[in-house]
Amino acid sequence: MALIIITTYKEVTTISARFIAGKLKWDISGVFEDIEVLEKKLQEDIQVCPKQHQKKLHKLRRWLAQISDILEKLNTIETDSLPKIEKTFQYQFQSVDLVKILFFQSSIQKVFTDLEKCYICP
Repeated sequence: MALIIITTYKEVTTISARFIAGKLKWDISGVFEDIEVLEKKLQEDIQVCPKQHQKKLHKLRRWLAQISDILEKLNTIETDSLPKIEKTFQYQFQSVDLVKILFFQSSIQKVFTDLEKCYICP
C-alpha cells in the first residue's frame, strides 16, 4: 500500500501540471489534411454506385454532407474564430489543429466510426 503525502496545494498543482504535460506529448499537426481526400473518395463512390443501391447511396450522401460540414467548420475556425481569439487574448497558438479539435463535439466521432466500419473493416 502506497502512502501519498501532499504537503501544499502548490506542490499538488505542480505535480499535476508535470504529469499532464508528460501525458499530452503527441503531435496532431496535419490531422485534418486527409479529410479533403475522404470527401473526394465519397464523391467518387457516389458517382460509381449503382442507382438501385439506394440504401448505400443514402449512406454515402449522408457521410458526404457530414464531411463537407466538418470541412466548412474547420475553414470557419481557421479563418474567422482563431484570428479573433488570438487577437483578443494577444496569444499565438502553436498548434492550430489542437485549437480546431477543441471546437468540435464528440458527436463527430460517430461519423468517423461509421466511415471506418465501411472502408477499413468491411
